Amino acid sequence: MIIGVTGKAGSGKSEATAILKAHLQANVIDLDKIGHQLLMDPQVINEIEATFGTDVIQGNVVDRKKLGAIVFSESHSLESLNSIMHPRIKSEVEKRLDESQKTVLIDGALLHEIGLIECCDEIILIESDEADIAKYAGESKRKIAHLQRSLEDYQSQATHIIKNTYDREAFRKSLAGLY
Repeated sequence: MIIGVTGKAGSGKSEATAILKAHLQANVIDLDKIGHQLLMDPQVINEIEATFGTDVIQGNVVDRKKLGAIVFSESHSLESLNSIMHPRIKSEVEKRLDESQKTVLIDGALLHEIGLIECCDEIILIESDEADIAKYAGESKRKIAHLQRSLEDYQSQATHIIKNTYDREAFRKSLAGLY
């Protein structure tokens, strides 16, 4: 079984994934971690430099803070970065899915955008209010969440919706009750 765990930035996806991993003895594929690993690939670094300029490269390494400042302030820049990263992330996820013998949790806000919804048997949406995201995950996560697609879009693809009010025990019980 392949379960997508999705939601806006700061909603609690990683915590949900950790809870479900322990509960289901599942493997985890973290889209953010794959993206960060890919940012060390020389070919990706070259494409990012060609697209965004030398200012985002420091010592042959992508300066994620500088790149983030650009892509989260200009939608066309975010689209450019996504066109570099999403096909590579999808390819890596598909490779890992082919190698897995266990239940797999795919943790990521961009399951739909990367084209991974179709790979999932179920989609768990983790919902949080923007005010709660700002309070518990920080204002930067709230700003990123605001740029992501609408909550209604996430809801339309969800098999299960779990509300995260940042009460850890209630959150754990809600997730454990799914399986």
